[in-house]
Amino acid sequence: MCTDDSLAVIATRASRAQVASAFREQWRKQIARYRYMPDTTLPLKLQLASLVCRTSGYLRRFGQRDFQMTNWSVSGKYFEACNCEAICPCIVFSPPTDGKCVAVLGWRIDTGTYDGTDLSGLKAAMLATADGNMKDGNWRVALYTDAQATEAQTAALQAIFSGQAGGHLANLGPLIGEVLGVKSATINLVEDGKRFSLQIDDHAAATYELIEGQEGGVVQVSGHPLAPVPGVAFTIGRSEQFRFNDYGISADVSGKNAFTTNFSYAP
Repeated sequence: MCTDDSLAVIATRASRAQVASAFREQWRKQIARYRYMPDTTLPLKLQLASLVCRTSGYLRRFGQRDFQMTNWSVSGKYFEACNCEAICPCIVFSPPTDGKCVAVLGWRIDTGTYDGTDLSGLKAAMLATADGNMKDGNWRVALYTDAQATEAQTAALQAIFSGQAGGHLANLGPLIGEVLGVKSATINLVEDGKRFSLQIDDHAAATYELIEGQEGGVVQVSGHPLAPVPGVAFTIGRSEQFRFNDYGISADVSGKNAFTTNFSYAP
């Protein structure tokens, strides 16, 4: 039984455009059908879980060689900043605040291996952007891998964080409209108490602080259907600055949404 009931990130190889196109068409048909189902049907979360299971069938049918599994696992800290108001409405399939979501996702690997290659201490990041509601697809994405990685480590990072190696990050392939590129970069992801920062060369920079909740605690959201990390609560922050400029896409805002959580991925 498929247990991933939230969605994730991506294929980075342009050669898989035909596969992604087939996925997107299937998703659009299913989502359109769900939109008009009566309230007595299964909750949307269960419907989407079923759809992810069917998507896995499409992966096996159209891209089996690209999805051969390797023994790997990574875990660590997840960072995210975007140009939406906090809390970003995209995670519950609502339209982005300003009509277009520009999000940068970052992963700091605390422990990890890929087919015997140690990945501990390395980082990866991703741009994901779309005009309109992100559940409708047509995402434009780009992957950044740690400049300190060796050739073998770089190949492993690309395989994992593109979704090519399987696992949760393979599930968003249906929503990708264009792969902008893959490049090596100096990636800094820093956690200092309730303050966080993210930087990718000169392409992206974000600093944010966790929002204070009741009795001085943090504010969290869980169970949201659009989640790069499944099964965990996201802690909500608000940016002091979020800037991105690469591939002809730009954002420069403050006081906007940010997330952090722990992540753990495996095939």
